[in-house]
Amino acid sequence: MGWQVRPMVLAVCLIVARMATAAEAPIRVVVWDEQQPSQKEAYDNFLGNRIAAHLRAQPGFDVRSLSLNDAEHGLSQEILDFAEVMFWWGHQKQAAVKPEVGKAIVERVKAGRLTLVALHSAHWATPFIEAMNERARLDVQDEWAGVPADKLTVEEVPAPDQVLVEECWEPGEWFRSVMVWDLGKGQQVVYIRPGHETFPIFKDEHMLRLIENAARCGRSAGE
Repeated sequence: MGWQVRPMVLAVCLIVARMATAAEAPIRVVVWDEQQPSQKEAYDNFLGNRIAAHLRAQPGFDVRSLSLNDAEHGLSQEILDFAEVMFWWGHQKQAAVKPEVGKAIVERVKAGRLTLVALHSAHWATPFIEAMNERARLDVQDEWAGVPADKLTVEEVPAPDQVLVEECWEPGEWFRSVMVWDLGKGQQVVYIRPGHETFPIFKDEHMLRLIENAARCGRSAGE
């Protein structure tokens, strides 16, 4: 497997990542993890806690790590209001998160208050699906501005605004592995493909740097 990086885009992210100083308020990060039991094959204390521990060890972050096992599934009003950047890992229990919670997260993205980063199988997570649905609706409404909204049917998946990383394999397979969608007031939704629960990808220094940069860029996107 090889990663083909769009160097100019990643260079911008690296510059932004270095802009935070000790004088700035910490970036408020929520790492939400379904905590799939099979994660124990690769992580002693779940992958979400591994991500959170790495971010806590870096300057400029205030991090909370939560899961389905926490009160209100770790998604209370207080937690949603706290988050500036939310990393989301889910796999087999996506339906446990109610659509209204996903909509509340998307509304915060649209309002410029939150960046959502979906990891691996979280492309089926409630908030990511709601975000893609909302972006698709907005795209269709822009393209068909003269048509009443109740006359439009949306069935497409919106194209990303940026593709930061591409993966390719020797047999010829190819995948857009880090993608970004703008949604609302300059805020973003990010998808990062790597992160299967039985592979220790979140122990890799390059992956952890990507996670850190996503958090720092998430703060800058809304400014």
